Amino acid sequence: MLEANVYWDMVPQPDMWDAQGMFIHRSWILDRMLGYKEGHIYIPQFMPTNLSPGTVFSLRDTIRHEYGHAFAHYYPELIRKSQAFVDVFGAPYDSYDPVDMPEEAFFTTYAAGMPMEDFAETFMVYIRRKGELHPRHTNRLLKRKWKFVERVIKQA
Repeated sequence: MLEANVYWDMVPQPDMWDAQGMFIHRSWILDRMLGYKEGHIYIPQFMPTNLSPGTVFSLRDTIRHEYGHAFAHYYPELIRKSQAFVDVFGAPYDSYDPVDMPEEAFFTTYAAGMPMEDFAETFMVYIRRKGELHPRHTNRLLKRKWKFVERVIKQA
């Protein structure tokens, strides 16, 4: 993969107030003014969501998730411009609309929000599990996503 650095961010961007991390696909003028660069990952040091009772986020999983976005950014022909991606995830990577799939077709609730998050969450779980799908995941659509991630990682 091309270089995607991880930066510990002292003050998160205003639109990142509830995010555990952020990958910059495209830097806008405000991003650049604040020092954010396209193609890199930013992890905020403090987030209001960290104060919510019962919320526990693994830094490792956050970084794995953001590297999923980095993978899509640096290998657009495999993800962002791929009809195979649309066939498996239900819409283009850059679509901001949720996809109509059953709840069990997603690894996390967050993944159901939009295809890019579904891919990043699937990528995160794939890396965490070292490519071994847990036997409890029996949904056919979930297995297709897993196989897609496995295939594109090998192609990169």
